[in-house]
Amino acid sequence: MFFAIVSALFLILSFPKFSLWPLAWVAFVPVFYQAKRSNSFGWAFFYFWVFGFLFFFASWEWLRHVSYFGWIILAVLYALYFGFFGILTHWFWKHSLSLLSLFVLPSAWTVLEWIRTEIPVWGFGWNLLAYSQSARLEIASFANLFGAYGVSALVILGNLSIFFMIHSIVTRKRMEIFTALFSVVIFALILGFHFKHQAAHNLPQEIQPFIRAAVIQGNISQEEKWDPKSKSSILEIYEKLSRFVGYDKKLDLIIWPEAAFPGYLNVDREHERVFHLEHELGIPILLGSPHLESLSGNQEIAYNSGYLIDYRMSFEDRYDKVRLVSFGEYVPWRRFFGPLGIERFAYSLGVSDFTAGKEMKVFSLKSKTQHHFSVLICFEDTFPNLARQAVEKGAEFLIVITNDAWFSKSAAAYQHLQASIFRAIENGVPLIRSANTGVSAFINSQGEVLDRVKDKRGHDTFIAGGLVGSVSIGGSKTFYHEKGYQFPLYCLIFVLANLILTLAMRVGRNL
Repeated sequence: MFFAIVSALFLILSFPKFSLWPLAWVAFVPVFYQAKRSNSFGWAFFYFWVFGFLFFFASWEWLRHVSYFGWIILAVLYALYFGFFGILTHWFWKHSLSLLSLFVLPSAWTVLEWIRTEIPVWGFGWNLLAYSQSARLEIASFANLFGAYGVSALVILGNLSIFFMIHSIVTRKRMEIFTALFSVVIFALILGFHFKHQAAHNLPQEIQPFIRAAVIQGNISQEEKWDPKSKSSILEIYEKLSRFVGYDKKLDLIIWPEAAFPGYLNVDREHERVFHLEHELGIPILLGSPHLESLSGNQEIAYNSGYLIDYRMSFEDRYDKVRLVSFGEYVPWRRFFGPLGIERFAYSLGVSDFTAGKEMKVFSLKSKTQHHFSVLICFEDTFPNLARQAVEKGAEFLIVITNDAWFSKSAAAYQHLQASIFRAIENGVPLIRSANTGVSAFINSQGEVLDRVKDKRGHDTFIAGGLVGSVSIGGSKTFYHEKGYQFPLYCLIFVLANLILTLAMRVGRNL
């Protein structure tokens, strides 16, 4: 148990607000030692589950600002992925397959993170192992080959290398020593290939076109946000900040955060203020707002949307959020949860009742340029496949609009920023963030945070402000975008093939 706790402590410290990224490279070593000593699958599962539970419980502590129950339940459930990894670790080491585990275990971790992130309804790819390396772009840039999942696999391989080196010194067994040396060679070859690829990728390129945009950070509290009495004052904040940045007549776009408009933009008469502001400044405005549609039979449905307001003065250019937050923006599987009373309980806590959009949308800036972009709303930037779909459809840059005010002054905003950094690296496109309470920032196609909204003291969350910045567009597509996104699928095939092979070999020995 002690070693599982140590591993959890190391991994917790690897993420914001601590961001001691080197610890991620040794975080699994103690629990690997525990798994090596365990005598059963049950104990291996338990040690890794404890490791995962403590990590999620501590690093997701900001969930308590929404629901204490949800915070604990999510930590319990998502720790199961760690537990399953423990079972696989014990399986290969029990059958003296340490050498094979150097390839299988990083692949298995990749598959588990992939499922955790992309699984329908329950997908929550927050704090992937790779994100701990967002501050070290030399390592994070590996994502332009195999995505965040590839970086996670690399970190697991690094942990295995260190573990086998230590274990070989303690045991002095010939096979353990060989495994340790082999792991170091494999790790060094991968890093060498990566740095060589990056050197070629970072060669000076021709001058590229750029987008000049402004991000607005309104800093509207959750208590005030939907209060009808505050609607006018909220809009006044966004108007003032937009006029402040609007002095720059070379702007291509002004970006407001998620749900910046305090009502349904398409039915609320206050939308005239947004139209008037766009006409006054002559600059398109992208803003988040709920959208309301009436159906036959007096039924209504609502979407969490992003609108592009330009010279056409219409509501037609709109993206409806595709991946909604379960039990936050909607209640899944109502036929099951309804009779249990969970649906009524959820709505009593303030859960929204949004409908998911059908597909990613690519917007066009038609007033000054013909450049294209897509919007990711809230935690949609934690889904690598969504960002890749947008770029595949022609998006030259990505915009994230979000509201992390729910989580108070915690690590949530900085952990969320890490996901955006990786979406930029993976697809080789810049990304612009506009967050209600921060972090609002400009990120280039290499994942470098160029600038962020901050005050004189350097604070970048729970402050109001506007920031003008430029990002270059038009770079070449990354290997990840072309083929590397399939890496988790190949890992799944590899893991299953090896499990079947080892099972067959075991059965053959017993015959």
